[in-house]
Amino acid sequence: MIFGRKWRARTFSGWNFLLMLVLLAGAPALAGPETAGDPAAGSPEAGRVSLEQAVRMAREHGYLFRAAGLDRAGALQERRAALADFLPRVTANYSWTDLDEQPIMKSGGMTIPVADLTQYHWDVTVIQPLFTGFGLTSRLRMAGLKARVREMEQRQAELDLVRDAKAAYFQLLLAGKILRVADQAVAALESQEEDSRKFFDQELIPYNELLRSQVALAGARQQREQAAAAHKLAETGLNLLIGQESGAPVFPEDVDSVPESDFDLQAITAQALGGRPLLLAGRLGLETLEKAVTAARSAYYPKVGAFASYEQNGNNPAADENDYSNRYNSAVGIKAEWEVFAWGRTRAEVARVHFDLRAARQRILALEDLVRLEVEQAYRSLLVAVRNVETSLQAREQARENLRITRLQYHEQAATSTDVLNALTFLTQADTDYYQALYGAMTAQAQLDRALGKNPDTETPEE
Repeated sequence: MIFGRKWRARTFSGWNFLLMLVLLAGAPALAGPETAGDPAAGSPEAGRVSLEQAVRMAREHGYLFRAAGLDRAGALQERRAALADFLPRVTANYSWTDLDEQPIMKSGGMTIPVADLTQYHWDVTVIQPLFTGFGLTSRLRMAGLKARVREMEQRQAELDLVRDAKAAYFQLLLAGKILRVADQAVAALESQEEDSRKFFDQELIPYNELLRSQVALAGARQQREQAAAAHKLAETGLNLLIGQESGAPVFPEDVDSVPESDFDLQAITAQALGGRPLLLAGRLGLETLEKAVTAARSAYYPKVGAFASYEQNGNNPAADENDYSNRYNSAVGIKAEWEVFAWGRTRAEVARVHFDLRAARQRILALEDLVRLEVEQAYRSLLVAVRNVETSLQAREQARENLRITRLQYHEQAATSTDVLNALTFLTQADTDYYQALYGAMTAQAQLDRALGKNPDTETPEE
């Protein structure tokens, strides 16, 4: 009975581990095959993609990044439109009028015609703004700031895209490793099942020992199918990011270098607060609202402009024949408009912009706190993953040695099949932990680069 309780405890532990690995292999973050992504597996050259190529292809294809570029181009056109308001405007008018009765003037009992029945008129007017209460200047500066905001938003979209491309790339690599581990587990359990069958045939082990090996093999094959499906999902995710068809095979080049994690948290946080494009865009937005206050206050001032016009009136389409008045005339002058009273509308508009400005400042403070949190979260994740790489690498070697010794003991009948199954489970979990830590560190590094606002090309913070 003591031996039976011990055996049940060990069997439960082994299957618990296998179940855990199945769940991990089925999770989106750990999906799919390395046999399909392993250069040694005979993958076609056309499907090979390096990390740099994946990032470049994602930039070329990224819909949100391209949309941000179009928003920036639109903002530049808006600035050109604001600049055009400073230049003279030219308007032209043309009219034709056919009267029912002759226009006349009565004087001293006499009726005198004063115009033709058919009249043509055309004029050209040039208007040059002279003073608008700083409204035009403020709107021009606001348009320029908006263009810079769109530029920062485009840079932020690029940072997000590069982070996503790297994360998808590392996820596919991890999925490949998980599938390879699953393949190795199936092969090992097939060998174990064969050994158990031989021992059973020789009546060296009971039937239930053979059954344990067969059940473990069936579970490993199910796990392998889940890992293969998860790899396909990871492959599709990368394909969508880099602009390829979802079913196209992708063979990422392996990356196994452990990122550096020796950072000063305060220093990199200050770097993020000074170089994150999203924060820079928010601060430019504050400047835009400050200019909007000036633009709103411009309604308090008169608007002054100079004008010059030329007109012709006649009885033919060219308006160059007139028997009753001047055929042409011209004029120059200055016009001033001043809205003296508008029921407090201007004051309310100025107050509204002030409230918008104060609200924007609060949002900037909240965004700064969010950036601080993102930086520390990515930094802590990187630290944990890098430390786990070393720990899991040691555990991996220990698990391999444990499996080797246990197999030797099993062949000498000094260990049971349960011991071998547990040793295989330990090795499978150790391999999984190692790859999780390795690619988790790389993903955390990509997240940290994005949080710091590093330029994807130069890997230096944006100015």
